[in-house]
Amino acid sequence: MKKLTFLIFHKDYEHFLHDLRELGMVHVVENKLNQTQSEQLEKLYMQWKQLSEAKKILEKYRDKKNPLPPNPVDIEKGYRLPREIEKIQANAAALTQQLQISKKERDALIPWGNFDPENISRLESAGYFIHFFVVANRDYNPEWEELYNAIVIETKSSKTYFITITKDRDIPKKLNLEAVKMPEVSLEQLNGMIDDLNAKLQENEEKLRRLTADLPSLEAAIAEIDSEIRFTRVQVSADH
Repeated sequence: MKKLTFLIFHKDYEHFLHDLRELGMVHVVENKLNQTQSEQLEKLYMQWKQLSEAKKILEKYRDKKNPLPPNPVDIEKGYRLPREIEKIQANAAALTQQLQISKKERDALIPWGNFDPENISRLESAGYFIHFFVVANRDYNPEWEELYNAIVIETKSSKTYFITITKDRDIPKKLNLEAVKMPEVSLEQLNGMIDDLNAKLQENEEKLRRLTADLPSLEAAIAEIDSEIRFTRVQVSADH
């Protein structure tokens, strides 16, 4: 008969025992942990999991054909890496969200062309109101050009994009249409913002690539945690 020893995270214990029974193992001896030992092992396990996840992330950014020269092993650096990676990824997530919003605004602006929103504000200060509308081609009424000084800007994908320039702020009600809310920046500015966001995302990826040089430090930290877990389990076994 072979004797096997397993280290199981307590949340997985019942499921693990069930799997052993399915495999035909009938005699399981459990060394009970006191509360302090259980908390210590759980803390070590969570730390091991964080370090292992960090290693998986960095390995994705490691150039397999031309890896960076490894930095000298620094276990303390290895322990700090998960938090450092988390900050970089959180920043990347925020940048990605901003990028999606900016691209959506750019797509909405493209049919209207590049114009300075400040010019719209100047016209409003002079008593003129510019409203932006989008309707299906069949719903556009050429009479609006005379009645409301409508100007067609673009006809695209079965839609007509037009503006009205009047001294009447209630044109949307008269046309029974909802005016399009335009971004407060120009198309040119949005393109610049998108380029800047893409550049920052590339910088974040480069930061992660540079951190791959610290994989040996991360692996050393994982090895140390493994050793602490084994030592703690040996202490428990010795107590029994």
